[in-house]
Amino acid sequence: MSANSQANSTALAKTTLSITVVRGKIQLPGFFNKAPDVYVAICADDGETKNTSVRLKSLLPEWNETINVNVNESSLINVQLIGKNKRGEEDVIASKVVKVSSMIRKETRNGNGKFVDAKSTICLTSNKDNRAADIKIIVNGIVHKRRQSEAAGTDATSNHQRPMASSVNSNRDLNVTSGDMEPLPPNWEERTNEVGRKYYVDHTTQSTTWERPTNRPLPAGWEIRRDPRGRVYYVDHNEKKTTWQRPTADFLAAHDQWQTNRDQAIVSMGGRFLHNNEEVDPLPDGWARREDPQSGRPYFVNHITKTTQWADPRAMSQLDSALPSGWEMRFTKDGVPFFIDHNTKTTTYDDPRTGRPIEPVYIAGMHMGADRTFKWKIAQFRYLCLSNGVPNHVKLTVSRNNMFEDSFQGKTSA
Repeated sequence: MSANSQANSTALAKTTLSITVVRGKIQLPGFFNKAPDVYVAICADDGETKNTSVRLKSLLPEWNETINVNVNESSLINVQLIGKNKRGEEDVIASKVVKVSSMIRKETRNGNGKFVDAKSTICLTSNKDNRAADIKIIVNGIVHKRRQSEAAGTDATSNHQRPMASSVNSNRDLNVTSGDMEPLPPNWEERTNEVGRKYYVDHTTQSTTWERPTNRPLPAGWEIRRDPRGRVYYVDHNEKKTTWQRPTADFLAAHDQWQTNRDQAIVSMGGRFLHNNEEVDPLPDGWARREDPQSGRPYFVNHITKTTQWADPRAMSQLDSALPSGWEMRFTKDGVPFFIDHNTKTTTYDDPRTGRPIEPVYIAGMHMGADRTFKWKIAQFRYLCLSNGVPNHVKLTVSRNNMFEDSFQGKTSA
């Protein structure tokens, strides 16, 4: 037998584990279910199944019986609570598969694999209905853990037999640490959680983060900080803003591009009105044109009614003319006007006379009220979204539950 096989046989050798089934608590759905005759069946690694004695008609059975199973660190123990009826038919009430490695980690001191009167409760469940049971057990015995030295010896032996693979792996490790991925800063460590996701530990501040730390300095005017919960965020003293994302050259370039597009959109938004030159076509009496100081977007003031609006009143005057032949205007339940083209049997929110949507209006009989209810505000918001569309921009429709998936699909299909 080679040294490699001897190491494997030592690491995977099975030992006897004594499991004492103390008592159980059975939960059955409904109020009129009778207590069944029950017993516990334990099987390790699909081997021999060992049973306790049967307890008659009890939802709180007690056994205090010991079952010995042969296991190792990678074994699985299947625990079942089985019920019997008057005709002798058996049915699995609830069950659970327990990992020995999990028992070692939770029930032994420092995970050394030595069970000394280790008490625990196994929560059994059923996949068919709401039946469940709690089984209290006491475990004694020793489960040999595979030592790191043996694992290293096994890996060294296998690498000695395959020198080419060893050289390739060593080169790959060197690339990870000093090639494509830069080394971690001092006092940082990379770890992996139970689902295989990498995270990073800062031993200086005793904190963790999902973002890989870097040795590259922050751009000028930026500072790294932590909130009261220990989360890392970044402060831009240039624009007096904060962000969760670490600023990089690509990040700043993308932000500048977005800012430029936004400024161009605001400027072009003012050119979407039908009339922009008051000298050619003046405003009606009592009206004045103003600009929003925040966005620079023009709006209109009616000094007679002391109200303001985004829509140009000169464009609204075109609404007094009749609709084209075959067209009809109707309103949604929220008061949003839409138009029906009976010629092509289609509908649209755009007025065929102006080519733009009409602002939601209040209609007597609708449950909207003059106090501007929530439905009215939604209708107003939809109108602004439709009427203030900007060229070279894409409208994305997303749902609350699938926001990222819907936005990605909308971007790729544009």
